[in-house]
Amino acid sequence: MGYNRLHTTILSFVSRSEEWLSRHKEKFLTGAICFLVVLGAPRLFYQVWRLLMRDGGNGANDLQLLRQWIIDWFEGKPIYSYILFPATFPTLWPITGWLSIEATRWLWLALYAIAFWGLVRILKSGAVVRDGKETVLLALFVLTIYPTGVTIGNGQMALLLLPAVVAGLIISREGGLTPWRRAAAVALLIFSSSKLPVTAPFFLILMISLKDIKTMTAVGVSYVALTFFSLSFRKMSIPEFTARWTDETPGVVTVGGHGNIHHFLGPLGIENVLLPSSVLMLAALAVWIYKFRKTDFWVQLGVAAIVARLWAYHRLYDDLLIIIPMAALLRLLRNGSLSENERAAAIVIFAVSVVSFLIPGFFLQFPHPWEALFQGMQIFIWLSLLVFLLYYAYTTNRKKSAGTEPGFNPDSHKHNSRS
Repeated sequence: MGYNRLHTTILSFVSRSEEWLSRHKEKFLTGAICFLVVLGAPRLFYQVWRLLMRDGGNGANDLQLLRQWIIDWFEGKPIYSYILFPATFPTLWPITGWLSIEATRWLWLALYAIAFWGLVRILKSGAVVRDGKETVLLALFVLTIYPTGVTIGNGQMALLLLPAVVAGLIISREGGLTPWRRAAAVALLIFSSSKLPVTAPFFLILMISLKDIKTMTAVGVSYVALTFFSLSFRKMSIPEFTARWTDETPGVVTVGGHGNIHHFLGPLGIENVLLPSSVLMLAALAVWIYKFRKTDFWVQLGVAAIVARLWAYHRLYDDLLIIIPMAALLRLLRNGSLSENERAAAIVIFAVSVVSFLIPGFFLQFPHPWEALFQGMQIFIWLSLLVFLLYYAYTTNRKKSAGTEPGFNPDSHKHNSRS
């Protein structure tokens, strides 16, 4: 009886909230835009200042470290650790290895602006956002959330990699590509491979679901060529580098970071299972993509993004991956195919996800045990997104098998008064 009453209360609350938002949509959007401007402007100003002007350990710290690694790699000097893959160095050299640090900072700000524009366009399409105010709200949300700010201030890559890998997959998905469009897809995917812990799971969609053999072959051959080219500057073979990498990486990935399999296993003192556990997660994702290869493309992207966040070492800036499953969830809310219970669950998960992204990032770095509380809340939200997307793929697959699934209609939200 208690469960039924709680269930009815939640459904009633969600329904009334949707009705209120439908009646006051314009006022709500205006208020939300003003709120994000007030909240996001000082955050963005501070992080851009860190990127461009701040000296010392808190100013573009990751960009400065990456730039020095790349310079030292090609000059044959000792480097801090062999944790980056060899192909990363020539891939990133054009944007990090030949300019002064001051010029590199400004170049990366320009690249962030381009990547932000691309990411907003991609998210707008995936989440079926067409209203002008909704687009402004989406753009402000991407700018305001803590992963974006930390990425910019640290000079990290998540903001550059996400639009690159997703755009590459979208182009490959079109089929019948002209040579120029295929070249664009290959270039975007090669660039995104410069940090495989962020993007590797997405490549499984290309291989298994999209089956774009030509693009995948071109990316693979290019990546191997870049690897051999890079190692030639260190006079190392692939087996030699692999031995160094497997020896040094476990000691790095278990220190710092949060919300990933290495963070959970490292304190147990079983470092020898870190790599197998990551491989097992990728293998599970590959099996899932194969089984549900006909499910909605954005659902596949969302699941791959969550696995990408969990399968390897990450810090706050890589939480930006979670914006992909959030866009997928908003897409499902707009397609009109969810039942009343499913819709209520999706709305609650989406709303909590939005709030969790707007908290200050330093909450996740509080002294113990407070950091564990906030990190645990984030992980719970990510897993909730994952469970819902997996559930949706499973149920729609069953409906398609039974011939009762109508398929995704991007315009159906227009006829849903609660959207």
